[in-house]
Amino acid sequence: MRVKIYFCKEWNYLPKAFRAKEEIENSFKSADIELIASSGGIFDVFVDERLIYSKKSANFQGFGRFPKDGELAKIIGEF
Repeated sequence: MRVKIYFCKEWNYLPKAFRAKEEIENSFKSADIELIASSGGIFDVFVDERLIYSKKSANFQGFGRFPKDGELAKIIGEF
């Protein structure tokens, strides 16, 4: 499984990206996880090129917030 976490460098979302990476690694040992610095307040998580979480997108329940503890692992586990 390939995971890409795009995070806003300008707003210092790197600690949140590390937390998300750690959560996914703990739940999915074989996951290949890449952290990608971006801008514009972005915090998006892709699994195998599929967007599973977006802080900014109104199409997700997570609109305007970061994922809660365990939320990303739960979403990924539902695939």
